[in-house]
Amino acid sequence: SSATRLLRTPELAKELGVSEKTIANWREKKRIPFMKQSPRLIVYNLDAVMEALVKGKPSDGTGLFHAN
Repeated sequence: SSATRLLRTPELAKELGVSEKTIANWREKKRIPFMKQSPRLIVYNLDAVMEALVKGKPSDGTGLFHAN
């Protein structure tokens, strides 16, 4: 569908096959885009996150992506 798909942290972690801690790390490093809907509710646009991860490059050895 063309509707924007917004996910919460646990849903995004499951979708990407990573831990919630990894999502939090990426968020803190501004590695992935996110929106705060309230102080405790953070949501992610799956398409925007996937695009950000694709544009990044893998760092040596970890298999994780980091911004240039």
